[in-house]
Amino acid sequence: MKKSGKIRENLFLHGVRITHPDRLVYEERTITKGDVARYYAAIASFLLPEIQGRPITVVRCPSGIKADCFYQRNVGFGLGADVYPFAWEYKGKNYKYIYVKDVKSIMEMIQMGVIEIHPWGATIDHIQTPDRMIFDLDPDPSLPFSEVKKAALDIRKRLGLFERAAARL
Repeated sequence: MKKSGKIRENLFLHGVRITHPDRLVYEERTITKGDVARYYAAIASFLLPEIQGRPITVVRCPSGIKADCFYQRNVGFGLGADVYPFAWEYKGKNYKYIYVKDVKSIMEMIQMGVIEIHPWGATIDHIQTPDRMIFDLDPDPSLPFSEVKKAALDIRKRLGLFERAAARL
């Protein structure tokens, strides 16, 4: 586990102590766990309305992105008391996923090495009726970003065609 050389023994954000804030998460860009935590703290007021009350899947990289990373959507593996369980049944099987209620929930996840947060298209109160669709554009690293932007604009245009057609009904 590499350290950045920056010394920050105590980092508290939204009531959560971020341990090892000098641990490198992204070595190539010298981004530390503390940097990731401060980023999420800074955007929390924008992020929270988009993920609050929705089941989420997270990507955790407790030792940085070059080490073992894993997806987590279930409760019970060290995410903190303010990351909540959501139980539901689907096709006869019981599931217990996670969701957040507030900024402290987000910061507890970051403390435990979360680097990505993926919300569902439905809320926990209306799990069977999604209210949004997410288009995840995950391009090959060799593809220029300009091509990703073109794809996003194409999706936007095509969705606009559906909206206009629906308005005529």
